[in-house]
Amino acid sequence: IQSATLDDCPQVALLHRDHIGTGFLSSLGVKFLTLLYRYLVDHEILFVARNGDEVLGFISSSLDTSVMMKQFVRKKFFPVLPLLIRFAFSPAFFKKVFETLFSPKKAKESASLDHAVPELLSIVVAPDHRGGSVAHDLLSALEDALRAAGHPTYKVIAGAELTGANKFYLKQGFTLAGTLEVHDGEVSNIYLKDLG
Repeated sequence: IQSATLDDCPQVALLHRDHIGTGFLSSLGVKFLTLLYRYLVDHEILFVARNGDEVLGFISSSLDTSVMMKQFVRKKFFPVLPLLIRFAFSPAFFKKVFETLFSPKKAKESASLDHAVPELLSIVVAPDHRGGSVAHDLLSALEDALRAAGHPTYKVIAGAELTGANKFYLKQGFTLAGTLEVHDGEVSNIYLKDLG
């Protein structure tokens, strides 16, 4: 397990697209996701599990998701713009963008948080490497980094219909803190974990 490099981002983007099929970001394509993960390498937290040059899995986190989204749009506006042109005439797309941008505020209110806490954004392990310790090791690396930075707790948001993900977070010591609806009819669970 190690901090990701910019060169890891295309593999990370492919893992995201292929194994987080229900998320809005997956629909934006590998080029968009590569730009997003390159931003996370430079400004947030991104760890990879690696075997030689192959990325077996990854975990990403933001210290303040609301700030991260705004900064990403500001810093990557011109590279991202051509990738989103195909959605220019889709009101549904812009509705989802708006909902996604405001989801951190809704999560904070739903979990009764009086301040922003770091968020586990995504964790993926390639199918051939599931069932071992890769996911646990990635989570441990993230938690060590958050503790070292002085954060006493962090959160993760998981779609309520993602049974496996919800079981994983509960098994790893997260507690259910609330629910929210980011997109119409799509309920997500908000989990918190104490790092003390």
